[in-house]
Amino acid sequence: MNHFNFPVKELIKSISYKRFKVTIKFNNDVNFLFFHGSKLYDLICKTMKRGVNKLGEDIIINAVESGRTSYQSGDCYNFGITAINAGDYFIDHLESKLKSISSYIPKENSIEGIFTLEDITEIKTEIIPDFTDGGEEEYELWLRSPLRMVREYPVPGHKYFDREYFDIRQFLKLLYYRVKRLSILCGNSVDECDPSLEFLHCAVNYINLMWLDMPYTSKTLGGVSGKVKFTAELSADLKLLLWFGQFINNGNNTSFGFGKNSVTNIPGYNVSELSPYETFLAKAVKKENVLNAYKVLASDNSLTISDKLKVKKFNSKINENLDNLINEVITGKYEAKPFTGTITEEHDGINIHTEFNLEERTLQLAVKQIAEPVINKYIGESSFFYRNGFSKEGALKMLDEAEKNGYEYNKIDIDSFYSYINKDVLYERIETLFGGDPVSDLIRVWITQPVCIEGNMVTSYEGIPYNRMLNPMLINLYLDRLDEMLPGNCKLIKDGEDLYIIDKNRNLH
Repeated sequence: MNHFNFPVKELIKSISYKRFKVTIKFNNDVNFLFFHGSKLYDLICKTMKRGVNKLGEDIIINAVESGRTSYQSGDCYNFGITAINAGDYFIDHLESKLKSISSYIPKENSIEGIFTLEDITEIKTEIIPDFTDGGEEEYELWLRSPLRMVREYPVPGHKYFDREYFDIRQFLKLLYYRVKRLSILCGNSVDECDPSLEFLHCAVNYINLMWLDMPYTSKTLGGVSGKVKFTAELSADLKLLLWFGQFINNGNNTSFGFGKNSVTNIPGYNVSELSPYETFLAKAVKKENVLNAYKVLASDNSLTISDKLKVKKFNSKINENLDNLINEVITGKYEAKPFTGTITEEHDGINIHTEFNLEERTLQLAVKQIAEPVINKYIGESSFFYRNGFSKEGALKMLDEAEKNGYEYNKIDIDSFYSYINKDVLYERIETLFGGDPVSDLIRVWITQPVCIEGNMVTSYEGIPYNRMLNPMLINLYLDRLDEMLPGNCKLIKDGEDLYIIDKNRNLH
C-alpha cells in the first residue's frame, strides 16, 4: 500500500477545539431560508464582537435545523458551534453575549432580539481513534450541509458543481490543508510541504448530489449536498483525516456551516449529539396537525358512499382513533398496509385504482402538510404541478413570457415517466433535504408499498405507487433533478404531465 506520508495524527493532536450545543426559544414568529447558515452567521458575528463577514475559520456553525423554514413564537431551536483554540471561559462569554443579544431591538432578516437563551452545553470531545491500513473498501460520504469545493482543474460552468463528477482526491487534499490551517491558528509551526495523492487508487461508484443556495447580502453562496460512494484503499492516516473532517467541515465558507460531512464506515459522527429540537416527524404527528389532515379528507366531496361510511365509523371514536394512529408512529409500531387495487381498461390504457384507506391517507396528508413547504422552498418557482398558488395557467403565462424574451421551447409528455422513477435516487433526495429525519424513513415506506391486486402482491422496483396524497410533492422533487442537468442557458417549466425545456440559443432539436 502507498501511504499518505504526512503527520496527520500529530496535526490533529495539536488542534485545540470545543463543540457546543445551543438551544434558544423564539419569542416571535420567524422565517428562514432553506439553509439557515446566514442568520446564524450574523448572530455569531455579533456574539464574537466581530463585524459583518468577519468570522474566520476558527468558528464553525452547525445549522442542524436547516430545511425547516418557519417557526412560531414559543418554538425551541438548536444549533451548534465549534470553536478552534477556545479558552476556558469561551462558554461563559458565549452565554453572556447571547443573553445580551436576545434583548436587542429586533431587526429585519435577523433573529437578534426575538429569542431567549434556553441552554448551552459543551459536547464531549472525541478521543482520537487508532486506524489501521486496510484493503480496498467502499465508503459512503454524506455531505450533510452544502459543500463549496472548487475543482482542482475548473471547467466552465462547473466550478463548484457537476452532477457527473466528484473528486475524492481534491476533497482529501482540501481537508488536509484545512487541518494544517487550524493547527496554525492554534499557534503551531507546520511544514509547508503539499500532499500528493496521485498514488491513491480510488473510484467514484455513485453520485446523488443536490445544489443548495444560500442568498447572503448582495450575493448568493451555494454548494452541493447528498451522497457519494467511492472505493479506495485508504491508509490509516487518510482514515484519520476523514474522521476528523466530520467535526471541522471542509471546503469554503465553513463558518457559515458549509461542508458538514460524515462517512458511514468511519466512526465519529453521532447525530444524537446535536439534532433538531423537534423532528419533522414529531411535528407531523402533533394532534392538531393530524386532526386538520383528517378534516380535509373527511370533507372531500369526491368520496364514494363506501368512503363516507368509513369516515362515519372513524368519527364515532375520532379522538381514540387519532390517538392510536399517532401512538403507533411515535412508538415505531406503525406498519403501512399494502394498497388494495383493481385494474381497469380505460381510453388511455390500463390503470390501477387503489382503495381509500382513511387512516393511512390521514397520516400521509399530515406528513405532506409539514414536508411540502420544505420541498417547495427548495424547488423554486418553475414547477406548477399541484402546488398552492401555482396553476397550469401560470405555467402557460411563464412560457408566453419566455417566448417574448427570445426563448423557444419543446414540449415533452412525461406521463409515463412516473413509472420509471428511481426510488433510491428519490429517497436520497428526500433524506438530503430532511437531514436524516425519521420522516424520511416513513416516506420511504410509502414509496415502496406493494399493491395487492386480485390477491397477488405486486412490488415494482421502478416507479412509485399511485398515492394522491404524496405523489405530486415527490414528483416535483424528482423532476427538479433535470434542472441541474441542463446547461446554464436552458430552463425547465414543469406542469405535471408536461415538461417544457426552453432555450435562448435555439439548440433544442
